[in-house]
Amino acid sequence: MIYAEWLEASVSGGEWDSIRTATQQGRVVESESFQAEIGGKVGRRLIGETRGRPKGVARQEIVL
Repeated sequence: MIYAEWLEASVSGGEWDSIRTATQQGRVVESESFQAEIGGKVGRRLIGETRGRPKGVARQEIVL
């Protein structure tokens, strides 16, 4: 068995998707507590956040 076949056989399709997404985003594939621990060691946040404006924040009108 070649290495590529071994990798394909040992990881399911859904896991590959998670690995690809995490790699593209510079994240870790693991529990949030593990992500927080590793993030603390490397000095950056590894837990994904939702994009955009925080919910419940009202838009302020700009008066010119």
